[in-house]
This record gives sequence, C-alpha cells and structure tokens, in this order.
Amino acid sequence: MMPELFRVEHRAAPRWGRGGKQCGRDMRTVGWKIGLAPGLGTAYHNSAVQVCPNGDLLAAYYNTPKEENDPDQTILTMRLRYGSEDWDMPEPWPDFADAADAAPVIWNDNGRMWFFWGSPRLLGGPPFQYMTSTDSGATWSAVTLASLSGAVGKFTPQPINSVVRGRDGVIYLPVDGDGGNSVLFASRDGGASWSDTGGRTGGRHTTFVVGKDGALIGFGGKNTNIDGFMPKSISRDGGKTYEKSKTPFPAARQRSASQLDSTGVRALVLRRRRDQSQGNRQQGGRRIRRAEQR
Repeated sequence: MMPELFRVEHRAAPRWGRGGKQCGRDMRTVGWKIGLAPGLGTAYHNSAVQVCPNGDLLAAYYNTPKEENDPDQTILTMRLRYGSEDWDMPEPWPDFADAADAAPVIWNDNGRMWFFWGSPRLLGGPPFQYMTSTDSGATWSAVTLASLSGAVGKFTPQPINSVVRGRDGVIYLPVDGDGGNSVLFASRDGGASWSDTGGRTGGRHTTFVVGKDGALIGFGGKNTNIDGFMPKSISRDGGKTYEKSKTPFPAARQRSASQLDSTGVRALVLRRRRDQSQGNRQQGGRRIRRAEQR
C-alpha cells in the first residue's frame, strides 16, 4: 500500500515518526538522506491516476518544494505495478527548469498513453505540453509543446483532469481559462495541432464527459457558482458555445472529477473543504454522486 509518507495533502508537509507520531522532519530536508530522490518537495495535490494497458497504475501530482507555483515546482510520478501492494519509489519527473511544472493529466487512449501538464512560469509557453507512450509508460516520446492554430484566447497553463474524444474522433483537452472559466483545446489530427474552440465554461477546473447525444458536458468548477450551486456547461458545437445552468450540487471549492461508465451512468466526485449534507457518501472530504447519463 502507499506509504503514509506519500499521503497527498495540499500545503501540508508530510512528516513521519515512530508510532505514527510526528517528529518535525519533512521530505525536503531529510528524504534524500534516507535514499529518496533529491527534489521531492513538501506538498502534493491534484492527483492524476490512470490504469496502464498492462494493468499498472500510474500516478502523478504537483510536487511543491514550499509554495504552489514556486519556480522549482515539478511533477512527482510513481507507479504501482500490477499485482503489487507497494508503490515504486516516487521521482520528481517531468521537470522543466524554473517553469513551475503543474497540473498533470494522464490519459489511456485505447492503449496509447498521453501525459499532459502545464508550466505556468515558462515564458511564452503554450497552454500545455505532452508526451506519449505505447508500452505502458516504460518509455516516452520526446516532449511536444502544443502547436496552436487559429486565434487563442486567454488561458492559464493548467490542464484539467478529463481528456475526452468526441464522436467524430476529435480530442478535447480542457484547460483553465482566465479567472472563473475553462476552455477546451481540440485536436483533429491526433495531437499534431491544437486549436482554442472559442467558448468558455461557467467555471474554473471544469471536468468533462461526452453525453450519449455527443454533447460535451462540463461540471464545475472551483470558486464559481450559480445561486450557490455548481455550474454545468453543455456544448453542442464542439466547445464554441455553452448552455450554462446550475446543478443540484453545492458549489465546490476544488477540482471535481467525472466519469461515464459502460452502462451510461455518470459518476461525479465533488471535493469540498467540509460537507455535512445528507444523502451523500463522504470519503475524506469528498462527496460521490451518481446520476443517470443524459
């Protein structure tokens, strides 16, 4: 199982000691002395977890030395091999020097793995860059900076957790917009080029699924609301425009996640600081709701 040392906690230093007691030692100052990779920070969040074609689990996080978006922030990546109960040792990778690497997203596209992330401090950088793998992440392609075509509106270089492929084969990657909205970048040529679809959702960190009718359905996100409820943004024209309405769910302060299973049932995970509402299953501050797919 994952060691307690690597429990994900935003803006909190992981500490360990005998009998579970904290002893005031964090990984940044002590970890390298016991054989851990240098460069591991003190705070981890925004988990990206994906099942590889070979059954392994690949996980990646913000790896923050002290504060979020410090220049030497990297991605922390680790693997749980199929059949194992112990994770491989974490590594600070990928790492663009002084670029504040952030917001990892891992996508298994029918056996081809995609690893997206952004770099907020990379001067003149694109909204995201990515690598691909065809051997479950044993090897990766060279990093590709998103090649953009057409007009590009305001964005924050932070990819969001849900990459989807439309009925027409177009790949859609959501990215934070400017302030309280998100934008879909689309590729019609397998990632060779990308375009800003033009529209903006009703929230930051909007997470997407493709509806049964082919519509792009977005939930969230952070620090935005409609009458105190989480916004929903539906696009029927590939992200050019959105129909915005409120959901039955209270507004979330952090990223949400959505998933459509093979039965057509949509699962929506909402992360909130504190939630005492009735009728929801609570796990570590998260609420899990299931609703019939539209």
